[in-house]
Amino acid sequence: MVTLNLGKTFTSLVAASALVVCFASLPANAQETINVEVNKAHLIQLEEEYAEVVLIANPQIADVAVESPWTIFVLGKKPGVTSLFILGAGGKEIIRAEVVVTAGDAAPEVEAPPEVEKTGPTTVNIYRSATPETKVFPQQ
Repeated sequence: MVTLNLGKTFTSLVAASALVVCFASLPANAQETINVEVNKAHLIQLEEEYAEVVLIANPQIADVAVESPWTIFVLGKKPGVTSLFILGAGGKEIIRAEVVVTAGDAAPEVEAPPEVEKTGPTTVNIYRSATPETKVFPQQ
């Protein structure tokens, strides 16, 4: 019978390899956190891709206002935590965020993004419950 004593070095290598595999499997757009106060808004300006689906998990905590397929506002309604998903063409995940709504006093100032000429779809599906609301935008 042959016994191998690989010791701590082998165990450390296995653990490090497992961590690399775990982090490598995370999407490039891993979950972020959006902080917004009650009765305030957070602006999401999509730069390269456009939204086809916008889903807010609990519209009693936060809601969304879709101005265009590139401009989305997250509105704080009451303190709590919910999820936001923004999907692009073919269901590609653009944003996955935890929305944290607080009853704070003041929100930081938001700088307006530069105007960018954009072309894309004219319809965005907005989910505040199981039934989507469809918003149609004029061609740009």
